[in-house]
Amino acid sequence: MRIIITRRARLDVPDGINISVFALAGQLLKSGHKVALVASQVGSIAEIRRHFPLPAYPRMFSVEGDGGGIQYQGLSWKWLTVGRSILNTLQPDLVIHNGALPFRSRAVTCTVIHDIESRTHENQALAAISRFYKRFSYQKVDTVVVTTKEILSSLRSEIKINVNNARLIPPCIDLQSYNQYDITKREDMVLHAGTEAYKDPCASVAAFSQLDRRSTRLCVTGPVRDDLATFVARLPEHVRNRVELCGQVGAAELRHLFASARVALFPTHYAVPACSGTVLEAVASATPIVGSTNISADVLREGINGYRCEPITERAKAMRRLLEDDALWTSMSDGARSIGRDFAAESVASAYLNLCTSRGEPVQPPVEARGWTGKQGAEYG
Repeated sequence: MRIIITRRARLDVPDGINISVFALAGQLLKSGHKVALVASQVGSIAEIRRHFPLPAYPRMFSVEGDGGGIQYQGLSWKWLTVGRSILNTLQPDLVIHNGALPFRSRAVTCTVIHDIESRTHENQALAAISRFYKRFSYQKVDTVVVTTKEILSSLRSEIKINVNNARLIPPCIDLQSYNQYDITKREDMVLHAGTEAYKDPCASVAAFSQLDRRSTRLCVTGPVRDDLATFVARLPEHVRNRVELCGQVGAAELRHLFASARVALFPTHYAVPACSGTVLEAVASATPIVGSTNISADVLREGINGYRCEPITERAKAMRRLLEDDALWTSMSDGARSIGRDFAAESVASAYLNLCTSRGEPVQPPVEARGWTGKQGAEYG
């Protein structure tokens, strides 16, 4: 089959959606399908290879080129011109949109909803325009895909329409790319991955500061922002000396950290519980999690692979239990291994291919089509 995956963002950023996009693309390529990624911007190929190592890469097209145009959440008029032209030229059999696009494709098409954004910061007029845009765009696709049960239950109230064609397909991860060390190879270390505001690294540092285990260290990956550096600098010296601000790390180093950590800490904020790619990386590494109640119960199951708890005092207690009770840790690690199979790239790719068969379109082996080997827009790779 000829498959296009779109993303209204840059592809060289190691965020959760891109982790899932590249894992899905890699699995589809491995299965013999033709895959192209169409994004607002591709970005740096070197960074893509560093963050998302694959045996082979899909074709990648940039709608915006070098950017600079007027956009709203990755959407610009160029998606209606250049983006639609790329899709028409490549003649795909299946299109997977990550972010709603306001035009119809001749292919079997779905829009994936990874989270439901809070609109409390917007004025009423802008929020109404956003809901109208979503209602209009979702009617242009065959299927609306949601990635968690919580998003599915919140979808009707968020966009104020009855979505009868919604399907639950989780995000995916390549389990074979992650090590799952047993307890003998784990370090006395807690890992927090990501320093974006919604990942709240300061909350992880605050919980760690209440742990009172002087043998344990906290590693925080991601760009070191001023507020985080200031927060750490104000800690007592015996705590500050055990907090490592690692900066942005490559995929191989991050996977090593997830495999080596005793606990992964995620005090993440979402409007509706979602499933982030970094949480999936912890699951793929069989690492128990202490997280916020904003993380979907699909991926963080209370008492199975970790704890969903508030406030920071409870997170500190949960970390201590996992750091000091080897039998409990082993049980939680085994739970993560079991949960990880629900997000395996093989099963998620199969679910997307089944969207074609459910519409009566057979899943065909890849064939060349007019335009598939040509150039359209700005192609990278």
